[in-house]
Amino acid sequence: MGLALWLVPARPQLPTIQAVQSELRRLHPSTPRFEPHVTLLAGFDPAVHGDAARIWEVTRAEVGKWRATRKRGEMKGALDVKLADVTTRNMFFQCILASLHKDADLMALNSALRTAFDLITSQPPYFPHLSLLYGDLTPTQIQDTIQTLLDRGIFERHAGESEGVVLVGDGKEEDEVRVDALELVHVELWDCEGRPEEWKQVHSLTL
Repeated sequence: MGLALWLVPARPQLPTIQAVQSELRRLHPSTPRFEPHVTLLAGFDPAVHGDAARIWEVTRAEVGKWRATRKRGEMKGALDVKLADVTTRNMFFQCILASLHKDADLMALNSALRTAFDLITSQPPYFPHLSLLYGDLTPTQIQDTIQTLLDRGIFERHAGESEGVVLVGDGKEEDEVRVDALELVHVELWDCEGRPEEWKQVHSLTL
């Protein structure tokens, strides 16, 4: 898969996200483990975009510009993005996921990086999401698994003014917190060659 830019949630949210991932892997033991993240941009071509150092140099510059243009009066730093639903895109790397609301600042950051790396037309529209399970499951298996998590209270769906989902976790760890919005605090460059368990962080920048 090559290099990818990730947005990484705040540390207090990780136990809950990891508990949901662990429960999914328990239900589907052959599926891989991976670190919680929201993919910001992927699809880099070394012949066009250069090596990791060059990609990171451009990323740092674009994040700096993006910071400067965020709406006056909004909290600087972390991106707070609400969870929309637990669903699927029926692909290995989007097997079961928590989709995110299309927050204006998040979409602007993705757009700025796409423009900087000339990836505007070569990729589908940005679909912000937090992957929870990678795997080759059938549509029936996926829907049954999502329903199992819902029935067990691993996540909740809400309607009305608070429409969206809340990741609850499995309650096995004292430090699990309810997560209805991701607090995205870092932009990271990851080397995604090999199996997901082998992926490595290359660089990290606090928003």
